[in-house]
Amino acid sequence: MRESAQIFETINTGLVVLNHDLTVRAWNRWMEHHSGITEKEIVGKSILEFYPNLSEPKYRRFIKSVFVFGNYAYFSQKLHRYLFAMKNPHLSVDILPFMQQSCTAGPLRSETGEIEGIFIAVQDVTENVAVEILLKRKVEQLEEALEKVKLLEGIIPICMYCKKIRDDEKSWQQMEQYISDHSAAQFSHGICPDCFSRKPWDVS
Repeated sequence: MRESAQIFETINTGLVVLNHDLTVRAWNRWMEHHSGITEKEIVGKSILEFYPNLSEPKYRRFIKSVFVFGNYAYFSQKLHRYLFAMKNPHLSVDILPFMQQSCTAGPLRSETGEIEGIFIAVQDVTENVAVEILLKRKVEQLEEALEKVKLLEGIIPICMYCKKIRDDEKSWQQMEQYISDHSAAQFSHGICPDCFSRKPWDVS
């Protein structure tokens, strides 16, 4: 029994035990640390006094299903974000103000098999979610950048005399305009040494 109590208090997971009327029977040290609510403050009182959001139908169904059917219920972070509103204790607080949680609930039975209460295990998955968000942002930025970059590839139809290029609409464009339209390149004009020596602008 003492070993079970030690595990309950030292495990790196939040553990809550509720009675049928939703009064708190047990509240481990992890929950104290992250919620800021001590065991003495909450044990014997309704969980709804501290977390009124749990009275919402979706949370009620989650808890009631365990009491009624004696099954295990999983509360997904991807669908609900968190069960207990707690501040994000990680460096990702600017991305996610609240701790993201995956929660599992299961029945606690008496020696006769009757359901006396339920436990809720709270797992902090904030850092995993933060990494997913950052990766998604990076992918979106990359896709946005790729949309802006147009690559020249394949065979380019170019006039052998005037050097104009035929585009997909069968019209002819100056080479500079075509390259600017199909890439990120820009042009600055100058005069090469050969042309400077020939002085093509001098028609006198």
